[in-house]
Amino acid sequence: MKILEFENVSYKYQTKHRTTHALKNICASFSQGEAYAVVGKSGSGKTTFVSLAAGLDTPASGAVKFKNEPTDALDRDEYRKNHVGMIYQNFNLFMHLTALENVMCPLILQKKDSKAADETAKKKLLQLGLKEEHFKSLPAMLSGGEQQRVAIARALTGSAELIIADEPTGNLDEENSSAIIDILLSLAKTTTHACWLLRTTKRSRNAWTRC
Repeated sequence: MKILEFENVSYKYQTKHRTTHALKNICASFSQGEAYAVVGKSGSGKTTFVSLAAGLDTPASGAVKFKNEPTDALDRDEYRKNHVGMIYQNFNLFMHLTALENVMCPLILQKKDSKAADETAKKKLLQLGLKEEHFKSLPAMLSGGEQQRVAIARALTGSAELIIADEPTGNLDEENSSAIIDILLSLAKTTTHACWLLRTTKRSRNAWTRC
């Protein structure tokens, strides 16, 4: 089932002296239960593509559709809160919250019961290979690989239908990068309700459907 579609999408950045066309007439579709790698050289529009998919912006022309609804017609804050899970290169964890509290955030925003949110977050952290001793740790007390596992757990707790990993291993060493990519690939195969988009320049590109 198609969950996300780009229909003749164009986007440009404009200044007083220059116009840069980041995307021109892009057409693509993405299905539930599939994983895709968004690849290309620097400046090819990958970041813009991912931003449009996440509802952070809208196209200059054409349409980005989620379940046949153009994102510019949706409440994009609600779209991101209820349907999109983001995994960032820089982790983007709340530094004043514990690992457990970070993972609970999407569920709290969705007004889920706090006890159920606590239980779900703990299960996700354990699934990602973290231990109970990490639950009350602040991000600064965790390694880069551990922080990224927390970020992945957070992206998965809200039952997002579109999971976007934006260079998730960009700040990790080779060993941690390989571990995180293996985790993402495993999760992509088992999280059949979701569509996965991975923006990457590393080895993971060959294990995902390329676009």
